[in-house]
Amino acid sequence: MKNNLLQESFDLIKSNPGLTSESIPLDIIDYWKIDDPEDVDTENDDAWTIFMYAFLKYKKEQGIESFEITTEELMKIFVDWQFIINLAFIHKVQLMKISPFPLLDFDNMDELEFEMFMD
Repeated sequence: MKNNLLQESFDLIKSNPGLTSESIPLDIIDYWKIDDPEDVDTENDDAWTIFMYAFLKYKKEQGIESFEITTEELMKIFVDWQFIINLAFIHKVQLMKISPFPLLDFDNMDELEFEMFMD
């Protein structure tokens, strides 16, 4: 099952660069989220693997084949991404709804605004 979700994740990212909180399946968003992103095991955590795949694919789609980034900068982007992933999960399972927002727009995560409302 785990390997299936990992491959489904890669396929979803590859075929949906504009993936939003509304269009992602619940089982996938649940698979992507982790409770403490600042304590991620970068060698063994599939959430990190998925993030890196999505992040590098995003850069490549922008025409960026090579770039430099510090560990601290990369971890900040990962933590921000996990915040967005967790909001998407809340949207899927809670009474509070959030207007759709992009999940793979790494350059603009700091500027996202969320419209939240009760069901």
